[in-house]
Amino acid sequence: MALTCQHTIFDHFVKQKEAEKKVQYVTHIERKGIETGRLAGLTEGIKTGLVDGLKTGRADGLKTGRAEMLLRLLEEKFGTLDPDIQTTVYRLDENHLFEWLKRSLKAESLQEVIGQL
Repeated sequence: MALTCQHTIFDHFVKQKEAEKKVQYVTHIERKGIETGRLAGLTEGIKTGLVDGLKTGRADGLKTGRAEMLLRLLEEKFGTLDPDIQTTVYRLDENHLFEWLKRSLKAESLQEVIGQL
């Protein structure tokens, strides 16, 4: 009971000093806890960021490679491509890239591959 009373008196004293100085009192242990929490959060954030970044980078790299493959195929089959078509190919999503790749195998003209842009 005496310990609880001392804690209450100490808590009252700290609150009074905090009010007077308009500063929150943080103990060494609380500071360590805050520091540990920040470090854990930072570490988790870095891990998550790296994993997400690697996934995104890999997906972007695969998409770019597929676009380049389609452009090479189209150029081999139909000759030099207009820069607008090249730009469009790089902007295609995965589904359209595969669709254009499939069409390019049987198409007799570039228009049969790209359709209506």
